[in-house]
Amino acid sequence: HLEPVSKLLVLRKHKNINVKWTNIIQRSPMHFGKK
Repeated sequence: HLEPVSKLLVLRKHKNINVKWTNIIQRSPMHFGKK
C-alpha cells in the first residue's frame, strides 16, 4: 500500500514544482525570453 501512495506524493510534488516554475516564467517573461 505504501508504493502507490509514495508515487502519488512524488507526482504531486512534481506538479507543484511545475506550477511554481510556470508562475515564475510568467512573472518574468523578459528574463526567460532571452534563452
